Amino acid sequence: MKLTSGFIVLALLVAACGSADDGATDTTEAVYSTTTAAFATEDADGRAITGGEPPKAFDTLGSGAIAPVVAQTVNIGRDIIFRADLVVAVTDVAAAGIEATGIIEALGGFVFGQQTTGGPEAYSVLTFKVFPEDFQKALTRLGSIGEVRTQNISADDVTERVVDLKSRINTAEASVERLRALLAEAGDITTIAQVENQLLERETQLETLRGQLRTLEDAVSLATITLTLTEAQARPSLSVLVSAYPGADDEGQSCPGNGGGLDVDEGSDYT
Repeated sequence: MKLTSGFIVLALLVAACGSADDGATDTTEAVYSTTTAAFATEDADGRAITGGEPPKAFDTLGSGAIAPVVAQTVNIGRDIIFRADLVVAVTDVAAAGIEATGIIEALGGFVFGQQTTGGPEAYSVLTFKVFPEDFQKALTRLGSIGEVRTQNISADDVTERVVDLKSRINTAEASVERLRALLAEAGDITTIAQVENQLLERETQLETLRGQLRTLEDAVSLATITLTLTEAQARPSLSVLVSAYPGADDEGQSCPGNGGGLDVDEGSDYT
């Protein structure tokens, strides 16, 4: 009787565990499905994507609106360099430059370079660095300063170059270590000189590769935005006043006179 009761308890425990596992699996699948659906139907700003053609990376705009960025700045495990060039027309170049700098600094970015020219056709070229996750937000806010004339956005995937550089660096480091070991064991001057020359060459190559990798990693870690501010010129109203002499005399003279000389008198006004 006790043995039978033990089997019954064991069966109940197994059934309960199986039910709990099924419930956990269903819950996990539900969470995964919901997360996947949300990720697939929202862009970087949380707006619903309903389909249609993707936005263009280059556009010429006549208003202050910024076209959506083609490359979404989400972490997809790739090394991507984001760049953008904007030309914005403003009424006051100096004031707009200060406002643009404040926008970038509020996002944790900074001014990387600036070139300003005054005069009747004042303009300013500012280069900003921002975090990739703030790239699209920075573009939108900079576009609100004035009227966007042109916009050029690019996303360069350098993942393969980064992987290749890391592989070459590992190979170069191993070669340097082998040459250092040979140098330590070298007994004659000729061998030492030869190994030292090869070691110097390999170390130079190694530092060059490391520098290239650092350059790529720096470009990936911070997106670059080049903003050109131009002064919006007011278009003056034009009016044309023409003084003309309609018709001609018998001798083909279109201006009044006696034929011996050219006499110009005031004619009829035409506008």
